[in-house]
Amino acid sequence: MKNLLARIFALALFATLLPSSLAAQDKFTFTSIKAPDGSDTFAFGINARGDVVGIDGTGSYLLHNHLLSPVPPPTGGTINAHAINAERDIAGIFADAKGPHGFFLHEGKFHFIDFPGAVATRVRGVNNAGDVTGSYVDASGVVHGFIRKDGEFKHIHVNNSAATDVYGSKDNGEVLVGDAVLNPDLSNHGFIKTRDDGFRIIDYPGTKTPCTHVRGINERGDIVGFYSIVSSVAECNNMPLAHGFLLRQGHYMTVDYPGAEDSLLMSINDDGVMVGIVNDRVRVKITGFRATPKD
Repeated sequence: MKNLLARIFALALFATLLPSSLAAQDKFTFTSIKAPDGSDTFAFGINARGDVVGIDGTGSYLLHNHLLSPVPPPTGGTINAHAINAERDIAGIFADAKGPHGFFLHEGKFHFIDFPGAVATRVRGVNNAGDVTGSYVDASGVVHGFIRKDGEFKHIHVNNSAATDVYGSKDNGEVLVGDAVLNPDLSNHGFIKTRDDGFRIIDYPGTKTPCTHVRGINERGDIVGFYSIVSSVAECNNMPLAHGFLLRQGHYMTVDYPGAEDSLLMSINDDGVMVGIVNDRVRVKITGFRATPKD
């Protein structure tokens, strides 16, 4: 009976959010991003020029001028391209026999990024100043966020959190966004950090149990990510159906790929163009997409 009541609550809550999602479809033009071989395609990052990076069945790719081309990894490992800036620098995760490291690809040369003393490092974002953001695991197994600016690492950790991960930053390197697992409820919350105001938690409004993930920010301060309607922390941690969202000037909007049950927003550029992922769980198929403002 308890599970039934939780499901009824979730359905009712989704019904209240649906008009916002429908309104979003009138504001954006959606286009799919698919690998030529038909394999699963993830779209993770977009820059000011409209170039997109992500991964498909053959590895990492760069989408430029409607042409999808591979990003070859260095010898001895694999890469997941997560972000790209206006200079077409690409950043992400490099994996070899020693584990995950960050990478920064500039003018065809790979630079590997390891937070000092960390047992694992993952890079999530890169801004137009070349600052990279991500997370690292310390010797005790705790996950912390970081930004590397002008070659120097800065540790980032949300107060009273069990884990922090930084996904993106503005070009000044002072405004950061990402995720945190907070100790009071051990659920996932988004956050924004500024130099003056510290950390501010971001939870999609109206959700009973927090389950919000923040993935990107542009220079206008628009934030994108995804949220899920769940009844428990365990459900949030078990890859539930998700809805993309855009947070602009304090107002939230659900942005889902038309007809999709499960879609996530991963990045936004300064023109407001967003990229994300559609997960078709019926056909077990993942496709990238682009959402371009109509105005």
